[in-house]
Amino acid sequence: MEREPYVEFTPEMEKLDHLIKGIPVAMMTTITTDGKLQSFPLLNQDIEFDGSLWFLISKNSPFLQEMQKNTDINLSYSGNGKYISITGTVEFIKNRDMVREIWLKPHETWFPEGPSDPNIQLLKVNVRSAEYWEEHTSPVYKIIDFVRTATGKPAQKENHGSLDLKH
Repeated sequence: MEREPYVEFTPEMEKLDHLIKGIPVAMMTTITTDGKLQSFPLLNQDIEFDGSLWFLISKNSPFLQEMQKNTDINLSYSGNGKYISITGTVEFIKNRDMVREIWLKPHETWFPEGPSDPNIQLLKVNVRSAEYWEEHTSPVYKIIDFVRTATGKPAQKENHGSLDLKH
């Protein structure tokens, strides 16, 4: 299975792409067979979001074994004044071209043989929805907040929203 060659980009996809851009690590949360939540970090890929997110994980990872039993996941991103929580399902893909496309130098820590390391498992996350919070850090928002509080209104510290991306 490969990336979709012609994806119609929706405003929700563009918004999520903007939100996660530049955040280097995502925390993936899965559900264990005994119903407990477990989280682990993954390197975020710097490719355009097309409705799916891609990650590399070791075939020997106990997290991978749990995901094979329950493909529902949550991804959390935090950085640059943005906080994003994504729900979706994971697929296990065999595609060495895609592994090479998303390969980053830090992956060598886990996969010393490079993108052709046989221990690499490519994960495709099919995003269903996202919730986000953005801090208003620009000087314009700070002035607006100052004026709001000076007139007795509460400051608007963040922008919050939800995105429906079901495919």
